[in-house]
Amino acid sequence: MDKNQLIPVSDIERLKQQIDLEKNARELAERQLEVYSREIHLANKCLKKSLNDTKKKQAEIEYLTEASYDFSSKLNLIDILQNTVSLTGKFFNAEYGIKAVFSKGKLKSGSKAIIWSSNNGWGENHELQSFFFKHLPLERLPSDRYYAAPHWFITPLNEEDAVGEQNFQWIIYINLQLESNNSVWIAFLSKIESLDEEALHILEVAKGHLLSGIRQHLSDETIALRNTQLQETADHLQNTQKQLIQSEKMASLGQLAAGVAHEINNPIGYIRSNLQTLNDYIKEFKLSFKLLEEKIYLNGSLSKQEFNETVKKKEMDFLLADAELIVKSNQDGIQRIKEIVVGLKSFSHTGDDNLKQISIYECVNNALSMVANEFKYQHQVINELQTTLPKVLNNYGKLQQVFVNLLINSAHAMPEGGTMRIHSELHKHYLLIHVEDNGIGMDEKTKSQIFNPFFTTKPVGKGTGLGLSVSYAILETQNISIEVKSELGKGTRFTLGFRLD
Repeated sequence: MDKNQLIPVSDIERLKQQIDLEKNARELAERQLEVYSREIHLANKCLKKSLNDTKKKQAEIEYLTEASYDFSSKLNLIDILQNTVSLTGKFFNAEYGIKAVFSKGKLKSGSKAIIWSSNNGWGENHELQSFFFKHLPLERLPSDRYYAAPHWFITPLNEEDAVGEQNFQWIIYINLQLESNNSVWIAFLSKIESLDEEALHILEVAKGHLLSGIRQHLSDETIALRNTQLQETADHLQNTQKQLIQSEKMASLGQLAAGVAHEINNPIGYIRSNLQTLNDYIKEFKLSFKLLEEKIYLNGSLSKQEFNETVKKKEMDFLLADAELIVKSNQDGIQRIKEIVVGLKSFSHTGDDNLKQISIYECVNNALSMVANEFKYQHQVINELQTTLPKVLNNYGKLQQVFVNLLINSAHAMPEGGTMRIHSELHKHYLLIHVEDNGIGMDEKTKSQIFNPFFTTKPVGKGTGLGLSVSYAILETQNISIEVKSELGKGTRFTLGFRLD
C-alpha cells in the first residue's frame, strides 16, 4: 500500500482529543445545569413560602375589607352581628361561634342564641349553647351603657371540657354594649393548639370596625362618639394597610409563579432531550472508533479511503456538526434559565432603599422575562428600548416591581390579545418611558381611581387592588412622575418621567 495514502496515528489521537474535549464540555454543561437546577429548586421553595405568606395577607385584607363593608352597610344590627360571627369564624378557623343578645344579665326575651358551624352554617344546638354559656363570664356583665371590652378574651379549656366526642382548646369571646341595658356576646370555640398572634391583632382591628358599625345603628345621641371612633378605626386601618402593602410584591410573584415555572420548564425540557441525543451520538462515536481501531489492528494501518468510508458510513461529520448545534442550544437554554432566576432574585430581594445608577433597558428586560408567560400566546410585545439609554438614579428592585405591575396590568387589559409597546423619549433633562397597549382602556371615573389602595376592576383572585397604588407610592418616593392616558375601547398608555440632572 502507498505510504502517502495512509493516515498517521497522530491524526487519530487528535480526533480522540477532540472527542475528549467535547465530552468534557458536555460534562461541564451538565454540572452547570445541576447548579442552575439547585438554584431553581431554591427559588421555587422561596416562591412557595412567599405564596403562602401572600395568601395569609390576602385573607387578612379580604377579611378587613368585607368586615368594613358590612359594618358600613345599611343592614340591620342583628344581620351585621350574624355576618360578623360567620366572617370572623371562617377567618380564625374556628369550629363553632355564637351570637347572643343579653338584657340585664339574661338572654333577651324573643332572642335566640343560634350557633354557627364551620361545616353547616347557622342552626340551633342546645348542647353547644349550654357549653358556651357555661364558659362565658355572664355574671360579670357590666351595666355601663357604653361599655365595650378593650380586647378579645382568650381562655384555655381543659380536656374535661368536651361536647360529645369533641375536645376544644380555646374559647375566644368579646362582649359589646348595645342600646340601653342590652349587650351582645360573640364567642368562638377552637381546636387549634396554638393561636396566631397576628390573627388576634387583625381581630382587634376588626373589633374597632364592629364597634363603629354597632354605634352607627344606635340613637342620635351616640353619633358624635361613633364618628370619633370611625376616624380612629380609619387611622388604625391605614397603619395596618401600610404593613400589608409589602405583600403586594409577593402577591405578584404568586400570580406569576405558574408562568415562571412554565418558562423554566421549557428550556429544561429541551436540554434534557438534547442531552439524550448527545448521549446517543457518543455511543455512535464509540462504535465508529472501535471499528477504526479494529481495522488498524488487522491491517497495521488505515488508508484515507477506508477512514473516509467509515466516517461517511457512520455519518460522523453530521453527528459532529449536529452535536455542536445541540451544545449551543443547551447553552442558550441555560442562559434563559439564568435570566429568569436573576430576574426573580432581583424582584423578590427586599434590599435597602439606597439609590444607584441603573439601566432602564436591563430593568425592563428583566421585568419582561418574569411576565413573559402573560403575553405568550395572544399578545405581541414590541420593546423598542435601546441599550444606549442613559442610566438613572433609582432603586433597581422597586423600579422592577413598578414595571412588573404595569406589564401585568397591560396583559390583563387585553384579554382577547393585542399589542403592547414599550418605547422611550429622550430630552435634555429628562427621560420618558412609555408603556402602552391597545386593550380595553378606561373611562375617566376608573382612571381617577386606579391609584387608590384596594381599587380593582379585576375579578376575585386576579389581583389585590394594591399593584398600582404600591407602584404610585414607589414612584412618588423616587421622585418619578407618572401620567396615564386612556380611551375606552382603544387602549392605555402609562408614561414614567425620570430626571437626568
